[in-house]
Amino acid sequence: MYTAFLHTHSTLAYVVFAMLIITIIRWITKTANNASFTDTDRKWVKFTVLAVHVQFLVGLILYIFLSPITQEAFADVGEAMRNSKLRFMLVEHASTNILAVVAITIASARSKRLPTDKLKFKNLALLFSIGLVLLLSRVPWVNWLNLG
Repeated sequence: MYTAFLHTHSTLAYVVFAMLIITIIRWITKTANNASFTDTDRKWVKFTVLAVHVQFLVGLILYIFLSPITQEAFADVGEAMRNSKLRFMLVEHASTNILAVVAITIASARSKRLPTDKLKFKNLALLFSIGLVLLLSRVPWVNWLNLG
């Protein structure tokens, strides 16, 4: 079960990154062109946020219930803080990704209340970009690139 969730979490990360990049480029382009915020734009927001939230839930299940790394870290948090690999997964990966999900969720919620389409696009581009940078900053690249 752990392996299935881990592969799902890793695969969804590619989907989330692609959706965020496409969406950010879309918002920047639409802002520059003074375009209208359409129903298609609302759907992009919904599906991107949905993908981010599903990714977060899969990661949360791994973090709390399935990951032998976090289970080891939870067994002795003091020791985990002295071990960079355990600290990364226990604190850095989790907390930074929570902040990214919050930024992306706030962007979606705020865009519904902003008065102009240009403000909607700017809000979405800025907060989705912050979310993407945060996510990319805490990917366990060593694992992804088979370096460790």
